[in-house]
Amino acid sequence: MPKKLDKAKIERMAEFLSTDQDKILASFDGDGIRTIREAEKAYNENPKGSKLWRLARRKWNKFCRRRIVQASSIAEIKEAFEEVLHGSRCEALALNKWISFCSTLVEFEGVYHWIPQEYKSKKSVFRKWDKLAMQKARRASTFDELLNINGHSPVGGRAEELVSKKLAKFCSDIQGAKAVYECTLVGSKAQKLAQETWDALVLKMVKRTSTIKRLRMAYEKAREGSKPQKLALEKIYKLI
Repeated sequence: MPKKLDKAKIERMAEFLSTDQDKILASFDGDGIRTIREAEKAYNENPKGSKLWRLARRKWNKFCRRRIVQASSIAEIKEAFEEVLHGSRCEALALNKWISFCSTLVEFEGVYHWIPQEYKSKKSVFRKWDKLAMQKARRASTFDELLNINGHSPVGGRAEELVSKKLAKFCSDIQGAKAVYECTLVGSKAQKLAQETWDALVLKMVKRTSTIKRLRMAYEKAREGSKPQKLALEKIYKLI
């Protein structure tokens, strides 16, 4: 049977453990935790709520705040954001500073995809991103300009709708509709519109054609696996 410890011995052990922990805390509070990595390690290795855990958390946030304040570019603030404690004030601080650096569609796109879904700032960034995309879409007039905006605009935003309408002007023939379809984002409104226009133009060609030569041309111009392509093939078989 295990030996019973008397009350005096238990008190002496408690005092020893307390003193030992105080020594550890003292060393950490001085030079024990010198980097974010060391603070993160101590935070993860100690019981939640313990003195060491709380100290590690304070140190972690302290180091991160310093990095956030010193950051002067998107690259620097992104690195600082990647090192913060999730859900901390430092995370929100880093995000706000990152957003303040954004001035292009690509930059807004980058920060938007890093923001956790539950953060209110995600909606705010979406609005700013879409506003900038709208401004660029209104001024854009060339095919390449519109494609660039379409590729870096928020899905479901007002800019996407405007870009789709402007790109529709380049879908006046099969070649133009095909180009828009192949160059725009998969599933985007611009691509869906180009697909509908492409299929409709080829279908019209198939219905008006009665020679194998013309039907073969329509088949080759059609979107792979589309109904107009299948119809062209059926008419060719009937004429053979």
